[in-house]
Amino acid sequence: VSDAGLSHERPGFGIRSVAIDGVECTVSVEVLAAHPFCDLLHFRVDTAREMPVVLVVAPLSGHFPSLLRGTVSTRLPDHDVYITDWQDCRLVPVTEDRFNLNDYIDYLIDFLHLLGPNTHVLAVCQPAVPAFAATAARKPTTISCGSKCAAVRSTGWRTMAWAASAKWSRCCATSASASDASTTPRRRWPGPLTPT
Repeated sequence: VSDAGLSHERPGFGIRSVAIDGVECTVSVEVLAAHPFCDLLHFRVDTAREMPVVLVVAPLSGHFPSLLRGTVSTRLPDHDVYITDWQDCRLVPVTEDRFNLNDYIDYLIDFLHLLGPNTHVLAVCQPAVPAFAATAARKPTTISCGSKCAAVRSTGWRTMAWAASAKWSRCCATSASASDASTTPRRRWPGPLTPT
């Protein structure tokens, strides 16, 4: 009966430890950056081992990021994992104004700047397009080293991958995505929708 309501209780990630090189290491979740519409969570693993940074961009579309606990837990033994934790928009004060695609992309750019230039990005489902835009916006910059040299330092991401997104369904079609493609009108460019 409680599932029929508008609000649902936010489940936890339930990841307390992870085995790294045969040693059980504790995992704690901390808020690295807090914004009105999204927090950036860090899964801090109690280990001295240096690991590559990965930002998991969770869907904004009403899902809790804890539904990606399997995605997070499989990356923890080999990665320093961060995840976006989108707020329920009904709980954000009206004084925070609107939140649109540009704001979404700006949040991701801010998170990428915070995490540094060698961040790997994994966008799951709906955030593939905003994540792609945010990573594309981070271009290499030229740093002057004096009168004779200039070094190019990348402020961009290391890699970007997406899973279960619209892009994904075109290259790895399933019966559901094939059915969707057959019923979705194709657009000729430029011009109106093609008659079916």
